[in-house]
Formats: sequence, C-alpha cells, structure tokens
Amino acid sequence: MRQVEIIIGGDTMPLKFTHNAVAELEEHAGMGLQVLFEKAMSVAALRLLVWAALRHRYKTLTVQRAGDLIQQYQENEGNGSIDGLALAVWKALRIGGFMTGGADLELEATASRPSTPTTTPTSDPSPAPTQS
Repeated sequence: MRQVEIIIGGDTMPLKFTHNAVAELEEHAGMGLQVLFEKAMSVAALRLLVWAALRHRYKTLTVQRAGDLIQQYQENEGNGSIDGLALAVWKALRIGGFMTGGADLELEATASRPSTPTTTPTSDPSPAPTQS
C-alpha cells in the first residue's frame, strides 16, 4: 500500500494521498497542491494536508478534528514538535506520486522519527473529544 503510518494518541493512522483526496484538498484550499505545499510550514496548510491524507480511511473527519489530531501528536508522540508529522505527510505525498524532489532529505535530517505502532485504531477519530 502506498501510505505512511503515524502514531497519534497511541493509534496507528494511515496517511495516504489519493487523487480524490488531493482534489478535495485543492478545492478546499482554493489553490493547487504545489502552491499549498510551498505554504506547508503554516499551521493551516499542515492541517489541510493531514485532513486530506486521513480522509481515505476516516470519511467523516473534519478539518477542525485534523487540527485536534495535530495538537495531540505534538503534545504526545512529537514531544512538543510537529516535525515528525510534517515529514510523514511529505513522505505520503512522495509515495503517492504527488511530489518529487529532495526537500524531504532536509526535513528528515531535522525531524524526529514516528514511534513504533502500539495500537490499531478501532474507531473513526472524527468525533471531537469531550473536555471536562
């Protein structure tokens, strides 16, 4: 399978860019993937990329919930950083055939590696967690 697995909240989540996902991403962003990726250092761009990469598996995932997942990753698996997640998104774009080039080598040099999968998700992460 042409996907990259990332751990978020102890669940293994498959990042995969399909043609439909990229088309939805471009429609939602109002710009092409190449232009959006140039802005990937922005939180908004990363949130859209994560949203699109998870939509093949989690059909009801919202952009807002994708942002919550990024926050969860940063606070837990990322140890305060989103570099490992950004690298995983870039790799998913590359193996999906949507991006080419050597920028991933620079990202890989500075990003932390995702941890080994510990749990397989049993439910859709789309529902937002309730907070007390």
